[in-house]
This record gives sequence, structure tokens and C-alpha cells, in this order.
Amino acid sequence: MIAVRCSKQAGKFSIGHNSPATPLNLRCYSQTMLSETIHVPLLDEGTEVWRPVPAEPSLDGTFRILGEMPDDEEWAFKPGELVVVRQHVFSDGKRGLVADRLAVGK
Repeated sequence: MIAVRCSKQAGKFSIGHNSPATPLNLRCYSQTMLSETIHVPLLDEGTEVWRPVPAEPSLDGTFRILGEMPDDEEWAFKPGELVVVRQHVFSDGKRGLVADRLAVGK
């Protein structure tokens, strides 16, 4: 579960994985959230492959995928879809947010 908290400083939001040890900072400008990078799994690649994509965070912790899908790729989640994200440790040891499932009923 991803939780979103607003701080007393105007325009600052913090999103974390229910743990103060893994905070991620988001910034907003005049109540309009800027895009953040999340990773979307690619399909039919034969191995685990992630595409970094821009996504618009919502106050409920979901993200709307932005941008365009290249013609030669098949993403598990399409541009415009609202997704739930989770923390992931990639094969190089780096951490990032990955699209985990569609946000239902949003």
C-alpha cells in the first residue's frame, strides 16, 4: 500500500511504502502535480524488462501513465491508464516505483 502525506509546506508531498525508511518526494506547483518516472513491465521480451515512463501522481497514491508507447513495444499498462505502484529492487540493486496493477474503481 502506498500512502501519500501532505506536509505543512505548500506544494510538498511525500509518498512512501508505509515506512519512513523509504520516502519518495514529489513536488507540485499550484495544485498541479508534475510527472514522475515509474517503470512499466514490457510484455513478450523473454526476460524481465522495464520501461521508464512519465506518470502523473494522484493524491490517492495512484499514477496515470503519460506519454506514448513505441510501435515496437507492448506495455503491460497503456498510456492513460491509472495504476497502483509498488517499490521494486531492480537487478542492478537500484530501487524504483513499478506499475503493479490497474487501479480499480478510481
